[in-house]
Amino acid sequence: MSPEEFFYKMLKEGLENYFDTEIIRLTEYDHNGEIFGRPDEIELDLIIKDDLLIICELGFSMSKGRIYMFDKKVSFYENHHQKKANRKLVIAPLIYPGVVKIGEKLGIEVYNSVEAVKVIH
Repeated sequence: MSPEEFFYKMLKEGLENYFDTEIIRLTEYDHNGEIFGRPDEIELDLIIKDDLLIICELGFSMSKGRIYMFDKKVSFYENHHQKKANRKLVIAPLIYPGVVKIGEKLGIEVYNSVEAVKVIH
């Protein structure tokens, strides 16, 4: 298991336990290359609770490039499923400089731990 996979698993389990919810890993195929500039699979983590849709990105680190990529993946999901996310959040222990400010502009909540996430309701 890679360090990234290890942190993902720990954050996922922590979030599921902390908020008594289940995170669904969605894998879809981007046929038009909207995300990576060429056709490829994309992965998103979804929390569906009490009619709320929360799309999240969990990992060891969050860079500027990665938060912009997450925003594109959220837009892809919203456009293809005709469903707008109620919340978009990223959780990573290592947050690079400038990421929080970008998150604010994009409407993405940025956290460095599961415990810092505002209550899901």
